Amino acid sequence: MVLPRVIYITHPEEDFSNLKWIDRLYEGGVRWIQLRIKEADLEAFHPTMHYKSTYMEIADLLREKTQSLGMTLTINDESDVARFCEADGLHIGLTDTLEKSEIEEDWILGGTINTVENAAHYSAYDLHYFGAGPLRETDTKKDTKTPLGYEGYKKLISELASLNKPVFAIGGIQVNDLKELKAAGVYGIAVSGLFHKSDFDVSLIQTVVNGMS
Repeated sequence: MVLPRVIYITHPEEDFSNLKWIDRLYEGGVRWIQLRIKEADLEAFHPTMHYKSTYMEIADLLREKTQSLGMTLTINDESDVARFCEADGLHIGLTDTLEKSEIEEDWILGGTINTVENAAHYSAYDLHYFGAGPLRETDTKKDTKTPLGYEGYKKLISELASLNKPVFAIGGIQVNDLKELKAAGVYGIAVSGLFHKSDFDVSLIQTVVNGMS
């Protein structure tokens, strides 16, 4: 399976009432979106909305949109949401434990790690990639994990070599990080605030996609 090298992870303040930002991502060359909606974020911005039903409704909208463009859509954490919208895959967090019956055979599966020891959490799953981070601290996701930095990625990827899984860097990535991250051995990157805060500037998106190709 050949995975795209740039994943856009939806931002906590994403506007799901107007999906033109997906068109801008597509125009810039992004072919993979991960829908991530945390219950705490939804409660903070939309306290009257029911978490799971809202997640499913938004996932269904994004599935229709991404499918029309030929884009990959994966879901963060919630396997029932992924099945409901017929997503292409699921990203599993370190605190998540899923039965094999909750996972579709054809899904793209990813898992979050910060250390080589974290990889053991996913030994029961046939993962296609690891999302490793953060590179540095970020406002998008409140993270207590130790930032890896460039050298941390180099060391982690070396330690994971026997697993033969591509590693996506995530967490506070900027355009000037791409060269160093590629030199450290990362396969791709996952970004959120970088694109969201630029109002999905197509030229910026193209620069990042080209920089990782």
